[in-house]
Amino acid sequence: MHAIYLAVQKTKGDTSPRQDHEALKGLSFESPRGPVTIDASTRDIVQNDLHAPRREKNGVLQKRRVPNGSDGEGPAREIAAA
Repeated sequence: MHAIYLAVQKTKGDTSPRQDHEALKGLSFESPRGPVTIDASTRDIVQNDLHAPRREKNGVLQKRRVPNGSDGEGPAREIAAA
């Protein structure tokens, strides 16, 4: 939504597809997850990749326990640290 808002601002209200397309090329802004850029040539979104930090003990990657559901509910399960 923020990208659309910025595109409309950049085109001064002209929402024709061609103008919107040009306005979005190379657009950068801050999102709740960090900086976001729309690649000018591919129009792909470029953003930070958020991963859990590694847990090492004596040089060995440790398993960590995570909730079994995206809502944090349910029994925990073990996964290998990435």
